[in-house]
Amino acid sequence: ISGAASGGASLIVKPDITSAADLRGKKIATPQLGNTQDVALRYWLKQQGLKTDKAGGGDVHVVPQDNSQTLQAFAQGQIDGAWVPEPYASRLILEDKGRKLVDEASLWPDGKFVITNLIVSTKFLKAHPDAVKKLLEGQVAANELINSKPDEAQAAIAGMVDGVSVLTQALD
Repeated sequence: ISGAASGGASLIVKPDITSAADLRGKKIATPQLGNTQDVALRYWLKQQGLKTDKAGGGDVHVVPQDNSQTLQAFAQGQIDGAWVPEPYASRLILEDKGRKLVDEASLWPDGKFVITNLIVSTKFLKAHPDAVKKLLEGQVAANELINSKPDEAQAAIAGMVDGVSVLTQALD
């Protein structure tokens, strides 16, 4: 029903990988099987003449994993690269000496593309149109806050992250 986030996804690889051909036999992570980065990677690989399958086989072994796991797996040499959104792409470069092989923006008209979609089933939409309307209104309000008051939005997100961290520690 709506795009929720756009732009900011890249294929970050080990420094010795300089072309699509160098990916043959390598392990490349995506955030989740079937998510937008996973689909983009698999489509791009296909355009480069490289095959993949859902089980992680083929010319390039695609490994779906949580982005936080990707950071550690890349640092430890367990994967050779990842097609990930920001801030993970930049962190792989800054923290672990990765290099950007593909900026996904280069693959789209005017460099614009959705990386997160807000989706509801038709059945849910028909049964709960008011809830879907409120969800969209909340998303629009959040986007307006982010764009008009970025410092306030960052502080709110930092507070949420800290709150989740505190909650996680309490549950441990």
